[in-house]
Amino acid sequence: GGARGAAAAAAADVFAYGPFVYVPAYTAWMGAAAGLGARDVADVLRRQFVDATSLSVAVLGPAQAVNFGVVPYGLRSEE
Repeated sequence: GGARGAAAAAAADVFAYGPFVYVPAYTAWMGAAAGLGARDVADVLRRQFVDATSLSVAVLGPAQAVNFGVVPYGLRSEE
C-alpha cells in the first residue's frame, strides 16, 4: 500500500501492460477500423512500436501516477 504500492501499480501498468497489451490492442483495433488485414496491422505495429510505446509511457506514466497515488480507490479508472 501507500506510495510504494501506488508506484508499483503505476509502473506495472505503464511498463508491462502498455507495451504488451495496450499498444498492440490499440493498433489492432485502429487497423481493423481502417480495413487493414492482420499482416498489415502487424507491419504497422512493427514500424510504430517504439514511438507508440514511448508516447504511451510519456502520457500514461503521469496519468497512472495520479490515478494510483492520489485518486481514492473507489474512484480510480481500472483498465
